[in-house]
Amino acid sequence: MKKWFYALVMVALTTSAARADAFQLIRSKNGSPIADARVLLDDRLVGYTNRSGIVVIRGPSGTNTYTVSAGKKTVRVPLKVSGNPEVQTVQVEFP
Repeated sequence: MKKWFYALVMVALTTSAARADAFQLIRSKNGSPIADARVLLDDRLVGYTNRSGIVVIRGPSGTNTYTVSAGKKTVRVPLKVSGNPEVQTVQVEFP
């Protein structure tokens, strides 16, 4: 019984991790990271960028348009979630 439970947990963990991507959002104007920004999909919070501008997004797979907000500034950014294991750098025209 314990082996089945352990196997089920491992499958669940590896399945959800396979659909997670990390993105580093940087300003295209000067290359600085967009730090401490909220990242939303369909008005639902997905996460926050860290001081390096990195956010980890888990599903849904495919290209979706995310809303990135820092302070009073907001932009919409298309990001493709595919399970890529590397941090993807995205240049954003952030006012």
